[in-house]
Amino acid sequence: YLKAGDKSKALIHFRTYAHAYPEPVNIAQEVRVKLSEFYRELKDTNKRYFWYRKIIKHHKVLLRNPHKVTASGKSRSHYLASYSAFNLAQAHQQTFNWTKLRAPLNKTLKRKQSAMKQAINYYQLVFDWALAEFVPQANYSIAQMYRRLAADVMSSERPASLDELALEEYETLLEEIAYPFEEKAIEVHQANAERAWKNIYDEWVEKSFAALAEIEPAKYNKAERVPEVFNANF
Repeated sequence: YLKAGDKSKALIHFRTYAHAYPEPVNIAQEVRVKLSEFYRELKDTNKRYFWYRKIIKHHKVLLRNPHKVTASGKSRSHYLASYSAFNLAQAHQQTFNWTKLRAPLNKTLKRKQSAMKQAINYYQLVFDWALAEFVPQANYSIAQMYRRLAADVMSSERPASLDELALEEYETLLEEIAYPFEEKAIEVHQANAERAWKNIYDEWVEKSFAALAEIEPAKYNKAERVPEVFNANF
């Protein structure tokens, strides 16, 4: 059906196979990722994420039963599961980014932190499976979520009923809420930047250095000093 260009019937048969035949494991995983690609083209995000979750679920089963697949098949499933977890984390991070902090703050902050927690749970799977291709970006993404949360708290909607004194007290409260998030952002960016000492340096490590230079310029935004050389004849 694919060769004939009939993607609608191809999708139906791939989906039927995926539900009916969980084994061989390596073929089933490839079918699931193919389905996620079909739904990406169709812009059906819910169904695409459904198959990402299926890939992760069956990879976890595979890790408990490694004898069911070859070493190369396990490696491939490892990659597909990491890719799926990363994409699901990015989706929840997007929800986090879109969630605005409005008054009353406690309700919308709770909603925003919930999306953040879901994103971090999927990023944690990326860390557990430790593929170098995904880990630095996952680390950078988590740090940026903490950084954004701190910034969003400080720029959140103020209650309209506050007088000048109450507003001043409210601003102080916001600073107390935001400070731990900014400190956590620094901590995670530092952990990512330290990969450079282990000869791991990609664009996400570089971006963590750049973020640290913005957050703590006195410590991280230092230009190299080149001493002047004087030639003198005595």
